[in-house]
Amino acid sequence: MALPMVVVDPIVVQACAVVPLILGLITRVALRSGNGPLHWCLVGLLASIAGWVASIGVTSATGSARAGGTLALVLASPLPPLYLLTIALHTRVAAFEKSPALCLASCVPFLALAVLIATNEHHGLVLRGERSALLPPSEWAGPGFWAFEAWTYAYLLTGLGFLLHTFVLGPTRDDRRRAALIVAATIIPLAAHSAHLLGWLPLGYPVTPGALGLTALLIVVGIDRLALLAPKAVRRIEGCATALGRRGTDAHAVFPGVSGLSRGQHGIGVKRLLCALPGQQSWHARKQRSVSPGSRSSSARSSCWRSSVAAAPFSSAAPC
Repeated sequence: MALPMVVVDPIVVQACAVVPLILGLITRVALRSGNGPLHWCLVGLLASIAGWVASIGVTSATGSARAGGTLALVLASPLPPLYLLTIALHTRVAAFEKSPALCLASCVPFLALAVLIATNEHHGLVLRGERSALLPPSEWAGPGFWAFEAWTYAYLLTGLGFLLHTFVLGPTRDDRRRAALIVAATIIPLAAHSAHLLGWLPLGYPVTPGALGLTALLIVVGIDRLALLAPKAVRRIEGCATALGRRGTDAHAVFPGVSGLSRGQHGIGVKRLLCALPGQQSWHARKQRSVSPGSRSSSARSSCWRSSVAAAPFSSAAPC
C-alpha cells in the first residue's frame, strides 16, 4: 500500500515560522515599562507585518482569495507609514518630533489607499483578478496596486535615507552600529519583495515572509546586543564641564538623546542640566556638602563632573 504524498507548502511553512516569532517580539516590546511613541509605532509595525504574513499563509493553505487579496493589502497598509514614523523617531528627525500634524499627514495616503483596496470589488482598480502569490503581479494587479507599491517604496527609501544619515554621521559608534543593523533589517525583506515583483526569483514562490522573519531576528539581536530598545543603563560622563567649557553650552547639542528635557531648555548650562535630571539632585547635594566652604568653588571647577545620564530609547548621549 503506497503512502500518500505529503506536499509541503513553502508559503505556509514560512508563515508558521515567522508569525509566532513576530508575536513574541510584539509581546516583548509591548510589556516593557516606560514605552513611548517610538515603541508603540514599532508594536504597530510588527502587528501589521504579522497580519500580512498570516493572511497570505491562510490564502496558501485554504485557497481563500479574499484573505490573500484585499484583506492582505489592507493589513499591510499601515506598514509603510509606521515604518517611516518608527525610523524618524529613532533617528530623531526634528520635523517629525516637533510636529504631530506631520506624523498624521504621513498616514493619509495609505488611509486613502486602504479605502481604495477595501472597495476593490466595486471598481477593480486594485486587483483585476484573483491575486495569487504564485502568479506574477502583471496577471492580476491594477493601477491601484502599483500606486500602493510606489507609495510604499517612497516611504521605505525615505526611512533608509534617515538611517544612512545616522550611519554616516551618527555621534557615537553605538548609534552607527544600531543604524547599520536596522538598514540590514530593512534591505533583506525589501530585496526579497522586489525580486518577487520583478519575477527574478527562480523558486516560483515569494520568500518575503521568510525575509521578514530574518528582520525580526535582527531586531531581537539588536535588543539583546545593542540596547536597541532599552535606554542606556548608566553612562558616566566625566569632565563634561571642563571639556565642553562654558555654562551656556546648548544642552540639546551636547545631549541630543536626553529624556525629560523639553525643547524650551535650549541654552541651559551643562552643569545645570545634569543637576536637573531625575535622581541627580540628591547626588549634587551630597557633593556640595562634602566640599568645605572655603574650597568649594575652586574644587568644583577643577574636579571632574560625574553624572549618570539616561539616554532616550534608540539613542545614546553624545560623547564628552
